[in-house]
Amino acid sequence: QHLWEPALTQFEKEIMVDEMKTILDTRRTQLFLIVPEHIRVYRDAEPDMVIVRVPGVRQKLIGNQPLPTDEVVYYVKLTTIPRNLFNEYGIMAVDIRLSLTALETIKKEDESEADLNKRNGEQRKGGLVNM
Repeated sequence: QHLWEPALTQFEKEIMVDEMKTILDTRRTQLFLIVPEHIRVYRDAEPDMVIVRVPGVRQKLIGNQPLPTDEVVYYVKLTTIPRNLFNEYGIMAVDIRLSLTALETIKKEDESEADLNKRNGEQRKGGLVNM
């Protein structure tokens, strides 16, 4: 209802087949804790698309034993379709990418972008776009 190609096929293969097998075989669970102050929305090269950067910390557990945490960033490419009964906002994810990126790196990128925006006298903040 909210995934469109190629994200739908990617989800079916990576999550519903590969991840589900791992979860069942190892009793692995995981949490993804979002760092909200570093979420950003960027215009994509395609005019009807935006990319949302969602950084956070991923914690995996095998049984009740925690594994080392990962600092990761998800990049979710979104578009819109006409609103309908099953998707009242009409927002569809068309691509999802994962990057192992330190949160300190994200913070430095945000600071650099804020400095550049300030020097250029731009009114927008941190790559946010008006939707």
